[in-house]
Amino acid sequence: DRIHDKFRSESLSHLYFADDEIRSLTKFFRGKTYGNEDALKLNLMNHVQNKNIIHISAHSCVDFQYPEKSAIILHKDLLNPDNILSYKDILSMNLNCQMVTLSSCNSASGKIVDGESVGSLAKAFFESGSRSVVGSCWSVPDEMSKLFMESFYNKLADGMSKDEALRAVKLEIMDMEN
Repeated sequence: DRIHDKFRSESLSHLYFADDEIRSLTKFFRGKTYGNEDALKLNLMNHVQNKNIIHISAHSCVDFQYPEKSAIILHKDLLNPDNILSYKDILSMNLNCQMVTLSSCNSASGKIVDGESVGSLAKAFFESGSRSVVGSCWSVPDEMSKLFMESFYNKLADGMSKDEALRAVKLEIMDMEN
């Protein structure tokens, strides 16, 4: 399964804060983390079964016309298929988790399908069995994504629900910008 040709020409920047983000979140997880060259599709797909929370910090390449051609780029080498988690790969995961968090630009953006849902990477995770998915509908600077996720998981650890935590972090960021 090869990623859509239009993404091959994209120049993906290095996500300098992604590894810091993952390291800072390890206090909330007891699972395995994969970063840099270890962030491969097979590592992810072989270790997500029966996990309660799955957190992915990566690039998303979204095809708004054909959402099923969207993918998560686990490492910026687009020529290596082991670095690309396709929509089809996500659907094959058979998850049984409480939450997937996609710290990734436009991961919840896509095309409205049949007037009832948005065809997106987030939707693929729902269809694969996740009970909830946290994703983004816009581009987010790497460092801001790290700060957002750290605050979000802290609020969850403090007992807030996912929607309360998301709202609180959004308000914090709005205050920071003012």
